[in-house]
Amino acid sequence: MTIVAVIGLVLLTLLVVPIGFRWEAAWPGDQTRVVSVRWLFGLARFEFDLAEPSADEAQTRTESKSDASDGMTILRIIRNRAARRRLRQFVGKLWRSLHATDLYARLRFGFDDPADTGVWLGYVSPLTVALVAIPVADIRVQPDFSGETFEFATRGAIHIVPLVILWQCAALLLSPTIWRAARQN
Repeated sequence: MTIVAVIGLVLLTLLVVPIGFRWEAAWPGDQTRVVSVRWLFGLARFEFDLAEPSADEAQTRTESKSDASDGMTILRIIRNRAARRRLRQFVGKLWRSLHATDLYARLRFGFDDPADTGVWLGYVSPLTVALVAIPVADIRVQPDFSGETFEFATRGAIHIVPLVILWQCAALLLSPTIWRAARQN
C-alpha cells in the first residue's frame, strides 16, 4: 500500500512540473521550423526539426480512415446549446492555463491586386487585435500593396502544467452535459 502511495505521489509531483514549449519558424526564408520541449526544469529536453519531408517520406505516409459515427457524435455535441457552453468554458480554461513568456509573429503579405490585399487585411486584422491583447505578444501584420509577396516569421515560448490540462480534460469528458449531448438522437 505504501509503494502505491509513493508511486502516486511521484507521478503527481511529475505532473505538477511545468512543460515548456519553444518554437521558431520562418517562411519562405531559410525554412527554419524548430520546436523544443523542456521538462523537469531543463533536465529533459527534446528538439524537433519540422522541415518539409522528402519526397520519399511523403509517399510512404498513408491517411487513416475515421469512423463516420465519431463525426456524428461530435456534431451532436456541437449542436447542443448547453454542450457548446461547456466547450467554451473548457477552451477558456485551457487558454488561461497557458503561460506565454515570449510571442512574436510577423506577417507580410500582398497580392497582385491591391484590393485583394485590402480584403485580406480586413480578415486578418481582427485576429491580430485579439492576439495583441496578450501582454507578452509582439504581433505585426504588414500589407504590401505594391505586389505579390508572402513572408511569415514566428517564435515563442509557452509553459503548461500537465496536471491542469489533465484535470480540465477529465472534467470535460466526465461532464453530464457532454454525455447527454452525445447520446441525443
